[in-house]
Amino acid sequence: MVCEDDGEYRLAGIVSATHSKLPADYPAIFTRVSYFTKWINDVIRENGHKKPNGLFSFLKLHN
Repeated sequence: MVCEDDGEYRLAGIVSATHSKLPADYPAIFTRVSYFTKWINDVIRENGHKKPNGLFSFLKLHN
């Protein structure tokens, strides 16, 4: 989930549970990125930076 904040777009949530066979109006379950920022940065640091695959690029996250 991306939200606009003062003219900039920020990653605010990641879909943590959904299913392609659910109706379009069925609510998705999002995970708040800011809650996991330290863990995400630790995992990136421990595993090194991977080459972007065209879909995602790993950057250090700030809360």
